[in-house]
Amino acid sequence: MNEHEHEAEFAKWLKKHGHDSERLLLPNVRGFPDRTVWLANGQTIYVEMKKPGGRLTIHQKRWKDRLECTKQTWASCWSSDEAIELVEGILDV
Repeated sequence: MNEHEHEAEFAKWLKKHGHDSERLLLPNVRGFPDRTVWLANGQTIYVEMKKPGGRLTIHQKRWKDRLECTKQTWASCWSSDEAIELVEGILDV
């Protein structure tokens, strides 16, 4: 599976489990996380999906730092399974 297929699989899993997410495209903004996730418990997380072996760009690193500086949950994941494990860990499932 490629990065977009992993992201789509993750989004499908979120919906199935009562959560929501969106791929927010901000005009003239580079590096914003691929998926903004709203968990059923009211928590928001930001997920950057990467292909295996992929690396964060400088713009993605800046968003990571910006979000973490304000105590937001941000993560990079290399597969839908890893993203699902992230959510389950946050929810302590």
